[in-house]
Amino acid sequence: MKSLRNLLFYFNESLKRVKLVDRCLIIFMIILMTQSIYNLFFNESTLQNSNVIDIVVRTTSASIFGYFLSSNFLNRPSIKKSKYAKNNRILDETSVTYENKLEIDNLDNKDENEQSRNINEQQIVIATVIGVISLVVLLIARNMNIINTTTAATISQLRDFVAGSVGFLLGCPIKRGQS
Repeated sequence: MKSLRNLLFYFNESLKRVKLVDRCLIIFMIILMTQSIYNLFFNESTLQNSNVIDIVVRTTSASIFGYFLSSNFLNRPSIKKSKYAKNNRILDETSVTYENKLEIDNLDNKDENEQSRNINEQQIVIATVIGVISLVVLLIARNMNIINTTTAATISQLRDFVAGSVGFLLGCPIKRGQS
């Protein structure tokens, strides 16, 4: 029991260090891998038109897996605290070096950077929610065999939402200091 608790604690602490965009891609990958495993063991040969969704599952899984193997995954810039912020001291103009001036300017832009970071995080969460809902609906439709010519337009739109969401997350720029 204690080792399980330690394992869960380690997993939780490790997950906290992962960027938001990477956590979102992990959620997508878990759903996609679950569907792939389900298809492997419970594939019904009578399912018509399921190939349209199966292709999305395979290509999206491969894209995310490629990202996980790339150097961008878990590549987070380090956060340096400035001497000014660390010591909480006020410097007069005569004692400010060029480097200290840059640090002070960075602190002045903190509010602006924080607002930009929040907007970026909101975009990531919105894209993830829309993409995951679209993916889950597609998988339910595929596994319940309700794909036909009347649902083709909706299926196509949901596929586009999944592809767009994952594409956005894969290419999402992460600014310095964002977790």
